[in-house]
Amino acid sequence: MVGHEPPHPLQTLSQLFNVVPGELDMIPASRPVGDQVRLPVTSAQSQTMQQYLHGLAGPTLYNVPFKDCVTTVAGAMKSANLNTPSTLTNFTPAQFVRALHALYDKPAAPSN
Repeated sequence: MVGHEPPHPLQTLSQLFNVVPGELDMIPASRPVGDQVRLPVTSAQSQTMQQYLHGLAGPTLYNVPFKDCVTTVAGAMKSANLNTPSTLTNFTPAQFVRALHALYDKPAAPSN
C-alpha cells in the first residue's frame, strides 16, 4: 500500500475534501518498507484484488476520505471478501495499517 502520511494530525484534517490528481502505480523496489501486514489470502483472492486494482489504472482525481490510498486498499480487500477495517475511523494510512494489524496479526505461540 502506498500512502502519504502527514507528519501531524492537523495536516490530515487540512487535506480533507481537497481534490488532487493522481495515478495508481507500482511501488519501486528500492522504497524502504515502513510497515506491512501479512494477509492470509488464497490465490483466487489475490487475483481478485489484482483485477480490482488493474481496473483503477490510469490518471484520476483523489480526495481524502472518499477516494484515496486507504479506500483503494479497502476496496481491493472487500472485492476479495476479506475483513476490512472501517475507512471512516481509520482514514490515514498509519491508522488503517494499525487496524489491519489488529485484525490479522496472530499472537505468537506460547513456548514451553
